[in-house]
Amino acid sequence: MSNFTMRLLKCPACGGPLDPPAGESSMKCPYCGNAVVIPESLRTPAPNQTQQQGSLFGGINLGAMMGAGAE
Repeated sequence: MSNFTMRLLKCPACGGPLDPPAGESSMKCPYCGNAVVIPESLRTPAPNQTQQQGSLFGGINLGAMMGAGAE
């Protein structure tokens, strides 16, 4: 048995399925335009800058290690 639990957020106005954006506490329903507050239990943290850049090296600045950009 899996520990994964799927949670679904629906727009309270139209019932449309919503995919809450990471790091947000509210969103606009793409179906009806209603403002929807995302419950804390369904909020996901915003990715940090390293994750947004897709670093394969855990945030290590390889350019600084190799001396790139040093004058």
